[in-house]
Amino acid sequence: MAVAALVMAGGKGSRMKSDVEKPLILFHGRPMILYAIEAAENATTVKDVYVAVSPNTPQTSQKMRELGVKVVETLGRNYVADMQIAIKRMALKETLILSADLPLLDAAIIDQIVRYYQASGKPALTVMAPLAGYRRLKLEPDLKIKIDGKTLVPVGVNFINGDLIDQPEVDEEILVMNDVRVLLNVNTVKELQLAEKYYRKLRTPASVEGMPEGKPRLA
Repeated sequence: MAVAALVMAGGKGSRMKSDVEKPLILFHGRPMILYAIEAAENATTVKDVYVAVSPNTPQTSQKMRELGVKVVETLGRNYVADMQIAIKRMALKETLILSADLPLLDAAIIDQIVRYYQASGKPALTVMAPLAGYRRLKLEPDLKIKIDGKTLVPVGVNFINGDLIDQPEVDEEILVMNDVRVLLNVNTVKELQLAEKYYRKLRTPASVEGMPEGKPRLA
């Protein structure tokens, strides 16, 4: 069964130290948020795509509306609160939540995550990456979590059954992926430069050979 995707684009993005709202920072000549949106739109397991915006991102809200993307207004308090508001306002059920700062996402890895979630039988899922994956890129994430003796980092990809959004605790599956497409999110200029480097590598003909054709890209 296809799910909804919610792209979170309401944060302040202060670590980028840019006058441009982070979702609209150019990535290979296009606003960064479009890559996450297109990955979700092209995934066979995703039915509808929404973008959660806030008073922190008025230009992003305007751009999304110009492109015909479904926009949900939130309060811009924090990631979790905005996610809850968006899911309630749109009455979403099974929802894939994506950060807007994951420009290396593609349809294939989203389909992989959705199918893993559905096979788990649990109402929630968090995708994490091993700390070693970041250190190989010479990055040091702010948030690290110890699980079963392993140090893991949340990557900004989650799943939740919207019917349980107000529950204080929900049974959750952890999916560990050591894949640059999910672990490289863009919060700093250094991460932006790294993502651009890996984007070029991932988009070579050899890396996409045999992948299914997607829907038309956004302008």
